[in-house]
Order: sequence, then C-alpha cells, then structure tokens
Amino acid sequence: MEKQKTDILTASATSANLSEGHSATTFIFTLEDSQLLSQVLQIINVAELQIQHIESRSEFGASLTMMLVVSTNGNAATGLKMQIQALTKSPVEMYSNSAKMTNGERDSAGAPPEQLDNYPETAREELQAFPNVPWFATTMQELAAHLGKTLQSGDDLDADHPSFKDEVYRARRKVFVDIAKAYKLGDPIPHVEYTEEENKTWGEVYRGLTKLYPTHACSTYNKMFPLLVKHCGFSDKKIPQMAEVSAFVQSRTGFRLRPISGLVDFRDFLAGLAFRVFNATMYIRHHSAPQYTPEPDICHELLGHVPLFLDEEVAQFSQEIGLASLGAPDEWIEKLGNLYWYTVEFGLCKDKDTGENRVYGGALLSSFGELQHCLTDKAFLRPLETEKAAATPYPITRHQDVYFVAEDFQDVRNQLAEWLIKIPRPFMLRYNAYRESVELLYKKEHLHALVRDIQTDVKTLVGTINKIR
Repeated sequence: MEKQKTDILTASATSANLSEGHSATTFIFTLEDSQLLSQVLQIINVAELQIQHIESRSEFGASLTMMLVVSTNGNAATGLKMQIQALTKSPVEMYSNSAKMTNGERDSAGAPPEQLDNYPETAREELQAFPNVPWFATTMQELAAHLGKTLQSGDDLDADHPSFKDEVYRARRKVFVDIAKAYKLGDPIPHVEYTEEENKTWGEVYRGLTKLYPTHACSTYNKMFPLLVKHCGFSDKKIPQMAEVSAFVQSRTGFRLRPISGLVDFRDFLAGLAFRVFNATMYIRHHSAPQYTPEPDICHELLGHVPLFLDEEVAQFSQEIGLASLGAPDEWIEKLGNLYWYTVEFGLCKDKDTGENRVYGGALLSSFGELQHCLTDKAFLRPLETEKAAATPYPITRHQDVYFVAEDFQDVRNQLAEWLIKIPRPFMLRYNAYRESVELLYKKEHLHALVRDIQTDVKTLVGTINKIR
C-alpha cells in the first residue's frame, strides 16, 4: 500500500459554513481535454462559488472523469450545470446534497426554499461546521459517485507476481479491470463467462479449502457456507456469479458486493463497509499457483469473506469499523487498518460449540498454508486487545507474527465499541438504513431520535419476552 500506482488525484478545498439558502451540489462530468479544467474552475470563480471537494481520474485514454462538490443555491447550480455542459459538450450529472432535495436525487427546480425552511439539515450540510474533518460520503449516492483511489490495479502486476510473464492471463485480468471501472454502484453486476482454466483453478482452490473448513473454520462460518451451496450454487465446478452472490447476501444482512479493479485505498475500503458495501475483485489467481495469491482475488472474496457476511453479528461489527473510519484522522485510519487486518482478515476466536480456537478471518479462510499454520504450536497467539492490535504493524508477504484470539464475535464488538470512542472526531455517526445515509450525532436534539429508537427496541424486547412466556 506504500506506493500509489494510479493517476487518481484527490484534493479537498477548505470549506466554510454555507450561507442561508445554499447547499452542496455535486457535479460529475467528463473532460476530453484536461486543459478545459482551468476553464471550468474559472467559471466557478467568476460565479463566486466555493469548491468543497474536487476529484479527477483518467480512465480511458486522455479523458478525465471529474467530480466537483460546490456550495451553490438552486439557480446557481442549474446555471453552472448548463455552462459546464456547453464547455465540455458532454452530459453533466448533478446531485443535490441539500435537504431541499431527496438525498442524492438528481437536482431539479424543486420547491421554493421558504417552503422547506423547517426541514432538518442533512449530514452534508452539518459537516460545513467541521471544515477540518476529512471529506467522506454521507449517502449511498455520494458513495457511488465517489471515484475513490486504487493503490494497485488488477492489471498492474509486479515482476514477482506468478503471472507477470503470462500475457494471456494479463490480458484476461484487464477485462475484469475494465468491467470494474465501468461499473456504477447500484447497477446490476455484469454476468461474467469464466474460462475453463479459470473454473479449473477455482475448483482446485475450492476442494482444498472445503476439506479444511470443518476442523479449522469457526462454527458460524460452517453454518453459513451451506447456504451459499444451496442458494448460490457454490461448488467446485465453476466460479459463482458475483451478481447472484451479492443479491443473496443483501437479502440476509444488507451487505452487497461492489466490483473493483484492484487494491483500493484503505480509507475508501472502510467507507464502503459503513454503507454495508464490500469492495470485491472479480479476477482469479494464476493457475500456476492456486494455493497462493499476493492480492485479493475472487477466491478470497467469495470463500474467505462472503460466508460470514451472512451472519448479522459479523456484518454489524464490520459496518461499525467502517463507520468509525468516516471523518477519522489519517493516523487513526492506519490504526483501523491494523485492527481490521487482525480481526476481519486474520482473526481467530474461541469456538462456541467446541471451545477450541477456530478461524473467522477471511484471509486465513482463503489461504491453504496459513489456515493450517495458525492453529499449530508454531503460531503465536494472544488474546484480542483492540489497543494492541491497532498498534501492531502487519507483514503482507509472509505468515503473520501474531494472531489475536477473541472470545466470540460479541467480544470483538464490545472491545471495538469501547475503543472507537477514543477517535478524535467532533461527532458520532450512525447509519440510517431507510435512507441509506449516515447521520451526525453531536447536538442534544440528536439524542431524541436515539432515545425514540431505543424505546421502540425495548418495547419490542418486552413484547417478545411476553410472547415467549
């Protein structure tokens, strides 16, 4: 993760409080000539509008995909869209992040501001009070529009990669990279026709790992895996379709899969978890080394992680780590990255059925050698302590020096909740599943909704106890 290997540029301008009648509006458009960017910025400057966030990415040839978040009022937003369209001669997508529109909905003339004065502020509007907090998506629509950072693309292979000299394999990887780059969150995941060789590699990995799961994976994993066999066609015959897997997981816990082109920036990866979105690769490891892959592949995603995303408790603490990352300082992203590594990727726990140490980490559950190694006397195990795990760097080219063992998934959640309070952030966050957005909690009035929800849950709890009696 040390070296960024893409042409993505991310920059955030200093923001200030929005004046009355203004909102944050997102514009997404393509520049065939990168020199036009200066003209777009000049238009914004002449209009005396404030840029809150700007990103650019070169995906196809010399064209740039741009995302601008600008402080505007309704009329200025529409006018700016028309000027950008005239300049770029390409469609411009526009999203309002104001309470004057549905979150993330394409902007329109809308209702007069005076009719909407009593609407509560959105998280995007409230964030204007915290200009020093790193930018993050507050709605599913913003997450979909966010271009993100790819640290290493799936077709950008190092010289020591098993497939570095295999031009056919490299060309095949590029097919999956192009699919991921063209994919937009919320659209149907494309169907992929995997080759005979790719299915053969999957089958070899599948057979080897499923022999180990009964004695090495935690009981929750072993209870969930058969559901994928039944509902998603998991077998050693062919690679399952990501679209079918994603739909099934979403029906169980709300998590969905999002195709990505390669290794992503950890802040962006964690942000996806906050919205119950799991960034996943579609390509498969090289056939010459089915037991080894230097980066996540579809075996890692579908065999390592997906089964446990079917469990609500695992899904919940995965989302809690993601929510903790939103707006967190960079040094805390590194700590969260370590904690994620030693839990969701390489975590062990006391099995509730046997009392023995078992594996729940996705990286271990998709690795033949280390899955066996971590439960031998040669592995160094220690009880999970979030503070120590978060401060422990990890190796990526060899077996782990230490594995942290939790009592159970509830133990992970309890420790995580206590530790996350320490993050130096001027607000707490919670996810609103109905609106697919996050809510900032930092005022007394924010407590009312929390108390109301807690009271509802308590009533449901009491009612359930009475039914049981």
